[in-house]
Amino acid sequence: MSTVEKKQNAKSKIASNILVASPDTNLKQAVEESLREFTKNSLDFQYLTHQAGSLSQVSPITQNDRIDLVLYDLGLNQSKNQIDEKREKELDALLRMPDFQSSSVLLFEPTTVRAQYNIGTRDRIVREKPVSDSIPSPLVSSEGFDKRLAVHLGNFHGRQDRLTGALLKGPLKEILQREYDQVVRDHGRGGADDTRAKNYLSLLFMDLDNMKLLNDKILGHVKTDLVLRAIGEELHSMIRYPDEIGRYGGDEFIVKFYGPHQHIDILKRAQQICAGLSSIDITNKVNAPEYISLGFSAGVATFPEPCAVDNIDALIDSADTAMYEAKRYREEKEIKGSGYGVAGYPSGSSEPRVYSVAN
Repeated sequence: MSTVEKKQNAKSKIASNILVASPDTNLKQAVEESLREFTKNSLDFQYLTHQAGSLSQVSPITQNDRIDLVLYDLGLNQSKNQIDEKREKELDALLRMPDFQSSSVLLFEPTTVRAQYNIGTRDRIVREKPVSDSIPSPLVSSEGFDKRLAVHLGNFHGRQDRLTGALLKGPLKEILQREYDQVVRDHGRGGADDTRAKNYLSLLFMDLDNMKLLNDKILGHVKTDLVLRAIGEELHSMIRYPDEIGRYGGDEFIVKFYGPHQHIDILKRAQQICAGLSSIDITNKVNAPEYISLGFSAGVATFPEPCAVDNIDALIDSADTAMYEAKRYREEKEIKGSGYGVAGYPSGSSEPRVYSVAN
C-alpha cells in the first residue's frame, strides 16, 4: 500500500474517543494494546485515547472531542480492600457533567459495588473478580478484558452508522429529546426579566438530491455507498462537538446544534456546510465512469424561536418541511446537479422560506 493510499484509508476510518480516567499511566498503555488487538482486522474504526488523572484534567479534553467511552479506575485500596472514596466522589461528579450524558462508562471495580452504579440503562461493565483477589493492576489483571472491551465497543458501534460514522436514528433521537427538554427548562425559568443567555436547539435536515439516479443508473449500489461515505467524512471534518451528525434515512442527514445561537446563525452555517458538501470531487473519489456532481436540499428549524413546537418530533418535522421547500424551489427553477438550497423560518412564521440557493 502506497503512502497516499495509507493516508486515504486512515481518513476514511471512523474515530471514537476513549477517556482513560486513571492516575495510572500504565492503564492507558494497556488499553491501547487491547485496542490494537481489537482493531487489527477492522478497516472501519479507529480509537483515540485520552488520559485524565483527575476531574480538573477532563474539561480541556471535552472542549474539543465528544467522549464516547470512559474507562474509569475506581482505585481499589488493596491494604484496606475497599474503593478509594475520592475516586468514587469524582465518578459521581463526572457522571453529572453534561459532556458525559451520552458516554458509556466501563468501571474497574470489585463486584460488591455493581448495584450502586447500575443506574438506568447506562452501560456499566464491572470487574468480576472477588474483592479478596490480589489485583496488581486495575486493568491488566482483569481476566478476559480484551473480550469484554470488544463486546462493549461492538455495542457502542451499534449506535453509529458503519458507512458514514453518523449516529443512527434511535441514538440521535435520544440526544435530541434530552436537549429539547433542557431548552424547555432553560426558557421556562426566570420569566421575562431574566437576562441570562439561553440555549437553543437547531436542526439542519439535509437530503442528497440525486441519490436514486446515482444508485440506479450511474454508479450502482457499491459506488453510491462510497458517495455516502465521502459525505460522512466531509461532514465530520466540518462539525465539531458538541454538535452531532445523524443519518436519518438512506440519503438524509440531520446535524444538531445546541447552544446560545440564533436561527439566522444556523442558516448561515447550513449554507457553509452545503457548499462544502457540494464541492466534493466525487468523480475522482469513487472513480466514476462519468462526471458526477452532488446537489443538496436543506432545511433548518430552531426551537423555541421561530419554531415554538410542542415536542422533538414536531421540530424534526419542521426541519424536514423546510428541506422539502428548498427541494421544491430547486426543482421549480430547474436547478439540477451540483449546488444546494437552504430554507428556514422567518421570525413569527410557521411557513418555511428559501434562504439561499447556489449551483
